[in-house]
Amino acid sequence: MSQKVGIIDCGTNTFNLLIGEPSSEGKLQILFKNKIPVKLAPSAATGVIGKNRFARGIDALFVHKNTLTNMGVTQVFAFATSAIRDSANGAEFVETAKSSVGIDIKVISGEEEAELIHQGVSHTIPENFGRFAIMDIGGGSVEFIIGTKTELIWLQSLKLGVSRLKGQIQPNDPISQHQIEVFQHKILEQTAEVIAKLKEFEVKTIVGSSGSFDSIQKMLEAKRGHDKNSEEIFSELPLAEVQKLYTDLIPSTLAERMGIKGLIAMRADMIVMAMMLINEVCELGGIESLYHSEYALKEGAFYNLK
Repeated sequence: MSQKVGIIDCGTNTFNLLIGEPSSEGKLQILFKNKIPVKLAPSAATGVIGKNRFARGIDALFVHKNTLTNMGVTQVFAFATSAIRDSANGAEFVETAKSSVGIDIKVISGEEEAELIHQGVSHTIPENFGRFAIMDIGGGSVEFIIGTKTELIWLQSLKLGVSRLKGQIQPNDPISQHQIEVFQHKILEQTAEVIAKLKEFEVKTIVGSSGSFDSIQKMLEAKRGHDKNSEEIFSELPLAEVQKLYTDLIPSTLAERMGIKGLIAMRADMIVMAMMLINEVCELGGIESLYHSEYALKEGAFYNLK
């Protein structure tokens, strides 16, 4: 692989574009990144991506296609995850993307998604970091991976994405105590195997990747009064600071969250679900340290190309 490559990640909440090329050392050199909100999650009642959301997704692909054309990118890999994978009209979306936009989308399984996430995150992990768990929170699913920088030991993809949880719980504004308890019970049940594996492999560290963790990183940096170094692709999220952010966000209203520095508007309605999920997994699993990786699925897909 020696030329510019375009990666399109058709996620549940956003359609992300990464354009990059390998450096002389074989590392990813990012030339351009863009994300377009689509909120493609299918209806909880029908399992179908609604007409407006369907159209938003196709429009986003047209925008990304124009960018690829303008930058002279001919090698493109597009893939779809939970929303398109699980929706009743996901195949129709893939067909429309091909016929209307000229983009061929590969629908990947939760296991393939987790493997690519591990590949991406591993390129940011320092040498001799030891065993860790990756937690990648998407809109439709959450991928849990246990491994090291060079080895993937165990993985599981759960239908616990923040858009899916928001649709199931339909939280009040702010979320009620009863809804918090319903959420906690759901997480306790559905992450039982994850928690067991964390303890079995004596994992005390989680590396978070993708949108929700990106938002947490940016909010913490804003609270400290400075911006994150754009070249820093791996950094610690101090648990005490994350816990304080959690306690501040739980009683907040959507309007209040819209004004939080570092939190982009499209994530303001889902960040509470994400923070609750992270908090529960950390408490149940006895996690002692938390980190953030700038790389995830798109970067893993880049390194997976030959």
